[in-house]
Amino acid sequence: KRLLILVTAFTIGHTITLALSVVDIIDFSAKWIEFLIPVTIAITAFSNYFVKKFNYTNKFPFIYWAALFFGLIHGLGFSNNLKMLIGKGSGLFVKLLAANIGIETAQIIFVLAMLIVGFICTQLIKINRREYLLFVSGIILGIATYIAVLRLPF
Repeated sequence: KRLLILVTAFTIGHTITLALSVVDIIDFSAKWIEFLIPVTIAITAFSNYFVKKFNYTNKFPFIYWAALFFGLIHGLGFSNNLKMLIGKGSGLFVKLLAANIGIETAQIIFVLAMLIVGFICTQLIKINRREYLLFVSGIILGIATYIAVLRLPF
């Protein structure tokens, strides 16, 4: 349930900015967005080092709001390519909806694949869940930080 809320918050965020960008209501520098996307990934990976338990006491903890905000940034990353693909004119809503469904399908497949790998490692191979999380987060943090440094916009 919590993972579904996280994915939904991220989806809402990137759907908003994707739509607003495609209809030219907002526009951000591609250089900044290409830098900020790996920064959001690095922040997420780094934050895992501070998770003691996955037991959220309030209904909408900070992590859900962060997912929504990070989704806003990631939506801008898709927007420049999507503008070129779908163009302007009639059927814009249907094209935007189709693109968003495609993005979400890929996201769901990725999340499911990661859940399967996590299940295999923690349940079948019996790796401690926290150690697994920290190991994977460390790898992701390193890669995302490297990419962010490569894409510094200044």
